[in-house]
Amino acid sequence: MVFAGVFSISASPVHPYYLAMLGPPIGFFLGIGVTRVVDGFGHGDRRVLMPIAALGLTAAWQAYVLGFVPSWQRWLVPGMLLGVAVVAGLLWIAARTHQSSDKVGRISAAAFAVGVAILLVCPAVWSLTPVLGPGARMVPVADRVLMARKTTPATGERGAEALSELTGFLRDHRTVERYLVAAADIHPLAPIIIETGEPVLPYGGFSGGDPILSIEQFEAMVRAGELRYVLLAESFAPGRFGPPREDQIGAWVKTNGKRVAWRPSLVESVHDAPPRPPSPWRDVADIVEHMYTQGAIALYDCRPGSR
Repeated sequence: MVFAGVFSISASPVHPYYLAMLGPPIGFFLGIGVTRVVDGFGHGDRRVLMPIAALGLTAAWQAYVLGFVPSWQRWLVPGMLLGVAVVAGLLWIAARTHQSSDKVGRISAAAFAVGVAILLVCPAVWSLTPVLGPGARMVPVADRVLMARKTTPATGERGAEALSELTGFLRDHRTVERYLVAAADIHPLAPIIIETGEPVLPYGGFSGGDPILSIEQFEAMVRAGELRYVLLAESFAPGRFGPPREDQIGAWVKTNGKRVAWRPSLVESVHDAPPRPPSPWRDVADIVEHMYTQGAIALYDCRPGSR
C-alpha cells in the first residue's frame, strides 16, 4: 500500500517498470490468501465461496483488461473463462459431497491450483512480448504493442556505423585522459560504454538533473588532463522529460571548447531545427541512429588551447 500510494501521488514520471516493486508485497499477500483458502477446503460449502469468488473476479478483471486488445481477447479470454468456470464448478461439487473432509480437501486444492494456473496464462503471454517482439526498447516494459513494431536492418546498421566512427575517433585522439568522453546525462554515453567498456563521465547523472560536479571542478579536471571531449545535445535527449534543464557546464564547454567534426558525413554547423528524438518507448536502434547520425549531439574538444 505504501508503494502504491507513493506512485499515485508522485509528481515525477513513473515508468511502468517501476511497478515491479509491487511484486513482493502482492506475492506476500497472495501467499497468505492461498494458504487460508487451502486450509478451508473440506470444512463446509460456505468456505468454498471465497476461492470461487477470487477466481471469478480475477478472471473478470483479466477479461476487462484484454478488452482493450480485441485481437488478443478473442483467443485468450474464452479459454480462460471456460477453464475458471469448470474449476469453480468442481470446487462447488466437491464441497457439496459427503465424502471425507481430507479427500475433499485434496481434490479442492488440486482444482484450485489448476484455476490459479489458468489465470497465470494471460500474464505469462503478456510478459513474453519483450522476447517475442523485434528489436529492443530503451525503457523496459512488457506490452502487446511490441509485437506490432517494425524494425529495419538499415536503421541498426546506420546507428552502429556512426557509433563505431565516434568511438574510433575518441580512441584515436585519446592520450592520457582518464575519461573517454563526458556528457550531461547517461543516454548518449550508454552505447559508448557497451561498445568500448571505457570509463565515461555523465556529469549530470542519469537524466541530467543530478549535477555531480561544479563548473570549477569540471574545469579543474579538464586542465589536469583527465577529460578532453564532451558530447552535448543539440535537441531534447531521449528519456528527458519537461523543458531542457540549465546546463552550466555545457555552456562553459561551448564557450571554451571547440566543436569538432568526428564524422565526415556530419556537417559541422549547428542545425537550425534539430529533429526531435524518438520516444523512449521506441526501438533502441531508432534512438541510437537519431543521436549519432542526425545531428542530435555535437562533440566538443575542451583541451586547453584547442579553441
